[in-house]
Amino acid sequence: MSIYFRLTILFLLLPLFVCCQENEAPNNEPDIPVAAYGTAQDLGELSDNEINEASGIAASIHYEDALWVHNDSGNDPLLFLINNQGRTLKTFFIQGIENRDWEDITIGPGPDENKQYIYLGEIGDNLTRYDTKFIYRIAEPITSLDDQSKVDTISNIDVIEFRYPEKTQNAEALMIDPITKDVYIIAKNLDDPSIYRLPHEQISTSQLLTLEETGKLNIESKGLQDLVTGGDISSDGLEVLIKTYGHIYHWKRENTQTTITDLLQSQPDTITYNPEPQGEAITFTPTLDGFYTLSEKRFGIIPHLFFYPRK
Repeated sequence: MSIYFRLTILFLLLPLFVCCQENEAPNNEPDIPVAAYGTAQDLGELSDNEINEASGIAASIHYEDALWVHNDSGNDPLLFLINNQGRTLKTFFIQGIENRDWEDITIGPGPDENKQYIYLGEIGDNLTRYDTKFIYRIAEPITSLDDQSKVDTISNIDVIEFRYPEKTQNAEALMIDPITKDVYIIAKNLDDPSIYRLPHEQISTSQLLTLEETGKLNIESKGLQDLVTGGDISSDGLEVLIKTYGHIYHWKRENTQTTITDLLQSQPDTITYNPEPQGEAITFTPTLDGFYTLSEKRFGIIPHLFFYPRK
């Protein structure tokens, strides 16, 4: 992120901390709680100093109670596997790519029906200067966590290169629908964030792809605190979470005939959010018993892993 953008976020979030001290929501407008989820549980600090700009998080399918985490732009091309107390289990170096501006991560189906895939979004672009962006697809690594080596190397990755249909966009939310296998990206802008789709049947690693703009995200923008910073679709495909700096929005579809775009254009619920220094990461658990959030390290505050349980 640019220095200017980080300073902007600093001035943005200071009022949130004040509101927290007064036990009030930002702007003195209380959030509407979703009955399905309880309040945040603090699971503890991140133990790994290398995870200082945690921009994305995804719950592992293979490793029980474990989460994949990555840093923001300019850091080494590393994936961290942490447990649900914030302790790093293993670090994975991804060979052959750089971390230009990794902003989100998700897990879902891919070319092999017997595997689950990590989708890593090189989708950030604060100055909107890059014409093309990338999604890196990796079969979820399966390795021993009991060996002496704390770092493994991943070399077999798929590179999906894409562009936007009109002007290039900055984005921080990457999701995959497990039912249709379509990939979704939400633009990070103040007014009517655009929803973009990459249909499953068009995903290719050999040609430049063009996203399809399918609609606008239905959230009421209250300023910079509602810039979209992350998102996730549940493993059954029926629920969606969208994270902003100041809120967590939740949608649920009654049947799979409703598209993700149609769902996100309907009125969401608002989950009571525990403000974080610069919270950008969010993910459902595979068992759908709740979801996690995680922040980047800001203002000298060590990030904490939070869990919101389903009631």
